[in-house]
Amino acid sequence: MARIATSCPPSAVVGGVGCVGSAGLVTLAAGTLPWTGATFGSVAAGLPASSVAFGIWSLQPGQSLLASVLPQSAPGCLLYMAPQLLTVAFAAGGTAAFAIDIPNDVLLGGQTLLHQVVPLGLDASGAIVEAASSNALTLTIGSF
Repeated sequence: MARIATSCPPSAVVGGVGCVGSAGLVTLAAGTLPWTGATFGSVAAGLPASSVAFGIWSLQPGQSLLASVLPQSAPGCLLYMAPQLLTVAFAAGGTAAFAIDIPNDVLLGGQTLLHQVVPLGLDASGAIVEAASSNALTLTIGSF
């Protein structure tokens, strides 16, 4: 009998709190764990029905008020990182899914990746009428 185990397991830890938008509290949860050579997936919930959501990805932590970038944001909404990569998804049923491919490189094992979502509520003409932010995920990339 043999057992394969890793000395570098993946993890996804929730940090911070999302803020409340017109559809409720914006939350972000990991759908999978971040492994090298795999796709990491997450799901954001509590998004306005008519919205576009930006997945924010970073290697650098930080904290700033979302209102400093988007004046339409609810009071107290925070960005928990210095944005380095943005991905986009359209909300369906108040949720949006995000995914990012992690290269199959053992040097990424143990590295930290931060992830957060910022939904923008849109009116019928496509103008931004509200902005909010989710909690953040601190991801440790796993490798065999």
